[in-house]
Amino acid sequence: MLTGLLLAVLVGGVVAMGGVVPTGLIPVPEEPEIVVQLHTSRSTYAPGEQLEIKFALSREAYVYLYNVTSAGEVKLLVPNRFLQDPKFPAGEHTLPKEGWRLRVTEPEGTEYLQLVATSEPLGFYDAEAFTERPFLEFAEPKAFADKLQELVGEPWGTAWTAFSVYRPRAVLRVDSVPPGAEVWVGGQQIGTTPFVGMVDAGRTTVEVRRDGYRTARRTVDLADGDEAHLAMRLEIAPPPTPPAFRPEIDVPVGVGFTLGVDPGKPGMDGFSLGFEMWTEVLGLGFAIGWPPERPDVEAPGPGGVFPWSPLFEFYGGGWLSLSDRVGVMLTAGLAFQEKVNLPPWTPMSLYPALVIEPDTYWEVWPTFGAAFGLSDEGWRLHAGWNTERGFTIGLTLTTW
Repeated sequence: MLTGLLLAVLVGGVVAMGGVVPTGLIPVPEEPEIVVQLHTSRSTYAPGEQLEIKFALSREAYVYLYNVTSAGEVKLLVPNRFLQDPKFPAGEHTLPKEGWRLRVTEPEGTEYLQLVATSEPLGFYDAEAFTERPFLEFAEPKAFADKLQELVGEPWGTAWTAFSVYRPRAVLRVDSVPPGAEVWVGGQQIGTTPFVGMVDAGRTTVEVRRDGYRTARRTVDLADGDEAHLAMRLEIAPPPTPPAFRPEIDVPVGVGFTLGVDPGKPGMDGFSLGFEMWTEVLGLGFAIGWPPERPDVEAPGPGGVFPWSPLFEFYGGGWLSLSDRVGVMLTAGLAFQEKVNLPPWTPMSLYPALVIEPDTYWEVWPTFGAAFGLSDEGWRLHAGWNTERGFTIGLTLTTW
């Protein structure tokens, strides 16, 4: 099942391309006038993995790609809201395009896809339905296939393929001395000892916990279909040790707060708030900007790079005293922000994205700042400029 497309398990038929055509799919003609090839990058996927669909056309054609579900529905994948003109040139093509992903999810089972290529567009649906949902659904698979075949004119061609959704699993048995201990796998409690159950295959860390005992931990590599038996003995935990005496160290410290305003950024995007810890002359700080307004990934537009997360800045600073009460503060650090690169598309573009899942990345760049300040017993006030946060004003409460 694909995130956003709800691909489900198809009941009936066989997987072999040379066997019976599954219910709701159109039989492949013996001598098609448009030669179509269709396959996925792998035959089996685990839930959570990305799906890639490849197809090839012997000549220019209109493409209709659909899936039949066990719930008695047809999901039309192409055309869709983002690809309302499904005309493709001859050659090989890959879905989805850069910037978007198709991800396989549960339930497990066999998934079927069919691609029909025609020389003329087929008018079996109302394109205005795309304003309500990105992918169209039809109730009866066989009726949908019959209607589609009835509308197909010469020349035409078709191909179908299948892939499996399967999560590799293994049987895990855990015993402990004493029994009745909690069994944890992957940060979740799955039962108590003695335990028998199914877990995901792969490298797995198993923890056994019980009050008054040390946690026992074991890492195992489990292949699909394995049966692993772990016998773990718990050791009694020693009584807690009273904290050792630690002499107090009198270090002058300060706690600071800063407000940044960048007039070059729209709206609230230019506001930021920072927190600082200081010794008398050295400090460390962290700042966070106002969360940006995220772009509408479903709306047509020219595309481009947009901020996706608030701006974060980590920096160090130093204070240089010019006199008893006057000084200069200098800072240097790194700014971090998650960005998204949205491809441009219009409702009639040939190669738009297919699912609404933006591809984000983190961008890092250096920052610098300078401020002029006044200080007195118990406080320090400064104002200046930061290359990323704009105008800054801050107050530090001190113990020196």
